[in-house]
Amino acid sequence: MSTVSVRVDDRLRLAGCLLAAGDWPEWEQARKPYKPHRVAEGARRSLLAHRQHPAVGAAHVLAATGEDGLSALFAQALAGAWPAQLAEQAADFTATARPEAYWASTDADWRTAEADLRALLAAAGLREFLAGLFGGLAGELVVYPNLLYPGRQAVVSLAAGELVLGQPPPPAWGSSAPWRYGERPDEVLGELAEGFARGLLQLRPAGELAGLSPAGQAALPLAAAVLFLRQAEGPAAADQYMMVAQRMRGLPRLAAMVKGLAGRQGWAEIAVAVRGLAW
Repeated sequence: MSTVSVRVDDRLRLAGCLLAAGDWPEWEQARKPYKPHRVAEGARRSLLAHRQHPAVGAAHVLAATGEDGLSALFAQALAGAWPAQLAEQAADFTATARPEAYWASTDADWRTAEADLRALLAAAGLREFLAGLFGGLAGELVVYPNLLYPGRQAVVSLAAGELVLGQPPPPAWGSSAPWRYGERPDEVLGELAEGFARGLLQLRPAGELAGLSPAGQAALPLAAAVLFLRQAEGPAAADQYMMVAQRMRGLPRLAAMVKGLAGRQGWAEIAVAVRGLAW
C-alpha cells in the first residue's frame, strides 16, 4: 500500500467512550484546560449514567499511567485482548451503554473528519517518507480520527501488523471548539508524521538509540516531522512548525537535530547521525 489509510474504528471508539464515561475528561482538564470536540462532550453527557461501570474505572486506571497506558488501552481495544476480567466488563458496557447508538447519531462528524484526513494525506507522501527514513515499513499505517478521548494527544498503538495513530483534531484557543483537520493542514501533517515516527522508533532495538538523552529521543520524531513538512509543504511551513515545537516543548536544540538529519537516507544513516549529535 502506497498511502496511509484513514479508518473510523469502532474498537477505538469503544476505548474513547470508556474514557468519556468516567473521570478522564475532568482529569484531562485538570492537567491543561481545553475545549473538547462536540462528539467528545456529547459522549460524556450521553454516558454519564454508566460512570460507575467497572470497565470505565479499569480503563481510566490504565490510561492514567501515562502515554504507555493510553497506547496499551488502544492496543488492547484493537486486538480485542483485554486483560483479566476487563474483557467481560467491556462486553457488558457495550451491551448496556450501547455506544454504537451514539456513534450513529454523530456519524456526520466522523465522516467529515475521515474525509478531511484522507484529502490531506492523498498526495502528501507520508508513507514513502517514513519508509525512506526507517529503511522500509513492515506493516500498514492507519490514522483513526479521534473525536472522543484523549482529546489533546495522539496515541500510537501496534496491533495485528498495523501501526494505528489515534489523532485528535487540532485544538483551538481558550473556549473555542477544535479546528477541523482540513483547516490546519501543516499542523496536522506534522503531527501525523511525528506520531508515526514515534511509534516506528519504539519498534527499533533499544541499543540503536543508546547514549541519546530523553530530550534527544523526544526531539527525534519532531525532527522527522519537520523534515517531512519541508518535503510536503515547503520550508516556510516546516520552519513555523519547528519554531512552535521548540518553544512549546522546551526543545531549543531541535533545529540542530533537524540540520544534522537533513539529507540522510535510510535508518543506518539516521542512527549514525543521531548518535553523533551531542544531546
